[in-house]
Amino acid sequence: HDNIFLNSTDIELLVNILDTTDATLAGGNFAGYNDFAGFLSFGYGKKHSRTLHLGHGTCVSANETVPHFPTCVRCELTSNDFLARTRDILEVGGWSSELKTQEHKDMFVRLKAAEKKVVYCPDF
Repeated sequence: HDNIFLNSTDIELLVNILDTTDATLAGGNFAGYNDFAGFLSFGYGKKHSRTLHLGHGTCVSANETVPHFPTCVRCELTSNDFLARTRDILEVGGWSSELKTQEHKDMFVRLKAAEKKVVYCPDF
């Protein structure tokens, strides 16, 4: 199923981050869901193949809090529960219509390459 927003879901938190910081995207995670937020790294895997690594759950442990938003941290990838600046998303090419899977990670890789800021709020 897709995500369900409840009366307790704090969308205003994400709006406030976009309104008062230079973040391109503010995302979160619903209680009870896996924490997909993390940092992206590029390197080499087995057999010297190039690889993209996502460290799930690393944003909270890195604890790079966002000024004036103590429950939110800098991140590079969140789950699909986010708000973003349309202009910035279009600037990096938007969602890929060519990809049938992994289009989510593709978007965040392009945001990272463009040095766009992503914020993660674990329980919004």
